[in-house]
Amino acid sequence: MRFALLLAVLGAAPDAGSERIAVVAGSECDRTETRATVASFRDQLRSRLGPRVLSEADTAAPLGGLTTHSLAELQRSFAQARDAFFAGRTAKALQELVRIDEETRRLRPSPERWQLLRQVLAARAQVELKSEPESGRKTLRRLLGIEPEFEPPPGEYPPSYVKELASARAAVKALGTNRLDVRVEPSGKQVFVGGRPVGTAPASLRMTPGDYLVEADFGHRSIGRLVTVPRPTDLPNAVSLAERIEGAIDPSAGPCIAAGGRWEPLGRVLDLVRVDRLLILRADRGSTAPGLTLTEYDPWKHAEVREQKVPLTGPAGQPAKELAERVPP
Repeated sequence: MRFALLLAVLGAAPDAGSERIAVVAGSECDRTETRATVASFRDQLRSRLGPRVLSEADTAAPLGGLTTHSLAELQRSFAQARDAFFAGRTAKALQELVRIDEETRRLRPSPERWQLLRQVLAARAQVELKSEPESGRKTLRRLLGIEPEFEPPPGEYPPSYVKELASARAAVKALGTNRLDVRVEPSGKQVFVGGRPVGTAPASLRMTPGDYLVEADFGHRSIGRLVTVPRPTDLPNAVSLAERIEGAIDPSAGPCIAAGGRWEPLGRVLDLVRVDRLLILRADRGSTAPGLTLTEYDPWKHAEVREQKVPLTGPAGQPAKELAERVPP
């Protein structure tokens, strides 16, 4: 089959009772109705096939998770978490800061996103130092591993915090650094490591040993790669990101694969999501007979199983419903 070499196959065929089916979009990732069309199809299919059909959140989770709040909303939540901490509600403040940390990382990478992430990590460390001191020190080391020169805003943190920060900085410095080379196709895209903007690709960085999410700004939200920076005595590491692969996958648009006629991202999605059946919906509005196409792939057989198409006509949701009824159990 034409896409056989792109399919990621892991292990032997699954037991029928544990089958997992994922639904994604295969076109028009930038259209707001794409996500709604996939959701409608998925809901219809789940009503027939039950929990074997993964939810949108479960499908998106290994791709980076769904975007649930805007940057402005998370900034307001951060201010509220700080207020809760100063009001003595430490547990509530920590719970909110952990949530904001996770959700902020699901936004499109930008300097503004990093500014909020840096504030969240600094404040989270302060709260943890009060309730779970070792966790707070770990969070400070995490922040300094990404931005060694970090300094808190003058007057916003107490002397005890500044002292802990100095100790964490010494601990991070003692670990040494190693080189991380980042290449992006096409070059010139802005690169983010651990959420922090580090310049344009290609980039060669000195980083503290550890695991970092490496992302590129492809003009929209996409996926990154988790990369390990080894100890100073080991060989340096390198990572490559491509617009036609990582940049073609949007976790929050269905999820969606912006194939554009190239199906290299297919293997990446299958490798990350690890399902037994992958169903891809593609809207074709440019032809004389606009239609909605459903293509099913079987990663265990290295093959495209079937393809079906219905006209993009009738009431909203009708084409998706008709295709869902055609999917065999």
